[in-house]
Amino acid sequence: MLGTPKPASSILFLSFFLGKIGKHSVVSAVLPDSEYGTDSAAGCKRHAAQLSKHQNWFNVNGLKAQYEEEGHQLEEAINKILKKNQRLRQKYKRPDPRSDRLYKAEVTHPPDSDMTCAAVCRDDPSKLIVRHERTESEDNPKIHYGLIASANQLMKDALIRDALAQEKDVLCFEMEAAGLMNHFPCLVIRGICDYSDSHKNKEWQGYAAMAAAAYAKDILCQLPPTRVEAEKRINDILSSVTESMSKVQVTTQDTNIIVKKLCTEYMRDKIERWLSPPDPSADYNKALQQRHKDSGLWFLHGDVFAKWKKRPNSFLWLHGIPGCRKTILSSAIIQDLEETTYQPVLYFYFNFNDISKQSLDSMIRSLISQLYNKQEDIREQLNSLFSSCEDGRRQPTTESLNISLRQMIQQVGEVWIVLDALDECNTRKETEALLLWIKCILDSELRNVHLIVTSRPEQDIESAISEWARTEDMIAIQKAFVTNDIREYVRTKIREDEGLKRWRSIPEVQDEIENRLMEKADGMFRWAACQVEALKSCLDYPELREALASLPDTLDETYARILNSIPRGHKQKAIRILQFLSFSNRSLLIEEAVDAIAVDPEGVPRFDPKNRMPVPREISRYCSSLVVVVNRKKHWYDQNDQDIPVQRIREIFPLAQYCAEYWMHHAAIGEGRDKVLQRLIMEFFSLQ
Repeated sequence: MLGTPKPASSILFLSFFLGKIGKHSVVSAVLPDSEYGTDSAAGCKRHAAQLSKHQNWFNVNGLKAQYEEEGHQLEEAINKILKKNQRLRQKYKRPDPRSDRLYKAEVTHPPDSDMTCAAVCRDDPSKLIVRHERTESEDNPKIHYGLIASANQLMKDALIRDALAQEKDVLCFEMEAAGLMNHFPCLVIRGICDYSDSHKNKEWQGYAAMAAAAYAKDILCQLPPTRVEAEKRINDILSSVTESMSKVQVTTQDTNIIVKKLCTEYMRDKIERWLSPPDPSADYNKALQQRHKDSGLWFLHGDVFAKWKKRPNSFLWLHGIPGCRKTILSSAIIQDLEETTYQPVLYFYFNFNDISKQSLDSMIRSLISQLYNKQEDIREQLNSLFSSCEDGRRQPTTESLNISLRQMIQQVGEVWIVLDALDECNTRKETEALLLWIKCILDSELRNVHLIVTSRPEQDIESAISEWARTEDMIAIQKAFVTNDIREYVRTKIREDEGLKRWRSIPEVQDEIENRLMEKADGMFRWAACQVEALKSCLDYPELREALASLPDTLDETYARILNSIPRGHKQKAIRILQFLSFSNRSLLIEEAVDAIAVDPEGVPRFDPKNRMPVPREISRYCSSLVVVVNRKKHWYDQNDQDIPVQRIREIFPLAQYCAEYWMHHAAIGEGRDKVLQRLIMEFFSLQ
């Protein structure tokens, strides 16, 4: 085939021979004995490329059409070679046609048998697929053009063979070509020696190899050298392919990162919908907005806080009277921890006004959700619990969530937990369960937890905590601690707030306001803040002096004055806003509140978009001292997010989602004697 071949090189057990076919110089590579597969072929290609810098790749066009018109002379070429080299006849001659057996796919050769198919499977017609002999007008051997499947192991399963052949239009299966095709374009020529089933027939291997070689020689003989020289060199192509593959690899890596991120976010959203944890960030942001810049420094810069941060498994209980800014202090602590520590900070605000923030279960759901979102490397624990609950179709128990939370905490370095307003748990039973949870956390094997809790000094809470906490860990927020915070807040407001700028040119009046408020504050930050807001309406000194002389004594009296001072035209809408906030299971979005006050229960229609406020953020002016607008990102945790009509409803009618979820809750707590409400309920249940 190669004329007179000459050994060229032997690299890593690969043998190369140089020769000529027609006017072409040819490198013939011989794979190691008993070794095959894509890796061996790829290695062969790499070393063959080193032998010559003048290797070319070329296209083969027109040969198929020529063979179909004129037929081929492969049999004659093979016979000519065998006649010239008699020693090759035994291995490479055409076998007896009777050895060519194609068994049905369901017929398998016994896997442990070393006997031939002739002896074991035999020539039973019921097991064989009958084929007609090729006529003189048909090529013999026949040349097939099409897709070759390449792999690193033999195809021995006829059923898989047929399935792939039907699905991918595969002509045959082999084990070397992919090792070449993956690195540079080439033409693969294979001689078919068996049917890729369990009946491996080695009798046809020699003849198949000879037929493939004869076909390859025929191709080369029909290609003029000038055409080959005009083609691109393999080294040039390989260089380009290598560069392209590097770019593809980088792109693939980037794609994998993006896909992994999308999968992570998808799983995180599923966990979030499943847990439905209350969001404490609204309480945190609200408190930060109300905090004066230096408020709480007496604690943050004190020895008690510093020792708490250093001591393992530390605990503090901060307690004080209503209005002493415990929640503001909690938020200051959280902010300080997030700025000075690198480990997760978890927090929760119990809230009388939000039913979703009044139980131990709600707190655990919130804490575990925060930890899950902050620590990607410990998510498997909660993912497993999600899977055990039928992939989120069943809710977990409080105990199972608590176990998962502990196991997740155990996997991180340190965890900082701040729990605000323990006294705002909804029942005594819930409060007892919460206090027991705190005790168990501190008594457990966990040594990496730092816990701060706040509350009013209620008897049941104090009695429970005093049983297991050290005396020095129970800190009373004394009036003296808060007085400086109140003074700094009042002084800044009087001198910088736009609502009080009319007194900037009269320093003695500013001092009078400050002194009078400090006399009456009695450690109640909230009381002082409400008085500052009320004094903004005083337009002259006599009015101001009268207001300072009649300051309310308590927070309750302060709130009563605020309600009484609401203008008559604003009163009904202010009451509706306060009703929603008092009985709602969550905070309201501004858009929801705007639609709530735009409803006219006795109007036709009851809701008209024209009745909406032109400037939604002005809604706080109906009762400015009693509500706070907090900026936060809206989240829709709902499986219908891909539903465009649902999204449009939310955009056009923001209150619709809230109504669908909570109308029964509001109807249940509505006053039974309200005839308008009764009529609306009856009309609703009468809808067809």
